[in-house]
Amino acid sequence: MSDDQDTMDEWAAALAEAEGPDDSSEAHVAELDELSDSKHEMSGDEKRKLDTILDIPVTISMEVGRSK
Repeated sequence: MSDDQDTMDEWAAALAEAEGPDDSSEAHVAELDELSDSKHEMSGDEKRKLDTILDIPVTISMEVGRSK
């Protein structure tokens, strides 16, 4: 019976160690770069390349929900 108790104690210690401290209440602010709306004209070649890329059909699917 003591072997079972020792095993259970080892598992409990391992699980407690894996959980670690609960720091979820403290949020950190991420530094972001400022983006600017730079207006520049695209050349005819750039427009053609962009149109070629945008003409490629893409199918996107998403499953909403949680999995276990």
